Amino acid sequence: MVSGFVMFNGLVYSSFKPLVRAEAMVVVGDRVTYVGDEARALRIADALGLEEVDLKGRVVMPGFIDAHTHLDSIGINLATLDLRGGVGSIEELKGRLREYVKSVKTRWVMGRGGWDQELFRERRWPSRFDIDEVVSDRPVVLVRVCGHAAVLNTRAMELTGLLNAVDRDVIRDERGGSATGVVVERALDRVEELVRGGSYTLDDYRGGS
Repeated sequence: MVSGFVMFNGLVYSSFKPLVRAEAMVVVGDRVTYVGDEARALRIADALGLEEVDLKGRVVMPGFIDAHTHLDSIGINLATLDLRGGVGSIEELKGRLREYVKSVKTRWVMGRGGWDQELFRERRWPSRFDIDEVVSDRPVVLVRVCGHAAVLNTRAMELTGLLNAVDRDVIRDERGGSATGVVVERALDRVEELVRGGSYTLDDYRGGS
């Protein structure tokens, strides 16, 4: 008996560009040998003595190849404040955050993709105090356009243990020495690891619904 199986009674995609759909698929050994009409696929399976797998309407697609995509980060980004398109000022950043949190119930408020202090009218970095004015009861992380820096509110700084941390990647006020809420490089990695490691729940990935 030949090893293999036939999958039928479903929807089989063998290509997306161009789009090619079929009713069944035959696998012999470790190779797909036929994709097409269900009746013919079942005849092939019968002739070779192959196992029959009833898909019961399910979908079969080609194997996925990961081109270095961070699926967890993609999931988070889909449920975050989208700052792409540029933010012209700290006040605009606060305004967009204010509108966003009205409809989002995630435990962590995340934003990414469009702020750059070099382009702000205020000509300065945003601080945790700016963000606290909008959201103080939930942790907020707004990642800079480069992806190597972020501004956190005080709640986020507390939860990550960075508020009083002795860390060169936690930016401090030059005059008073207090944490500004801006973190870079390894400190930001620490924040993102915490979020991915459990602080961001399944409901958060769904948008807090």
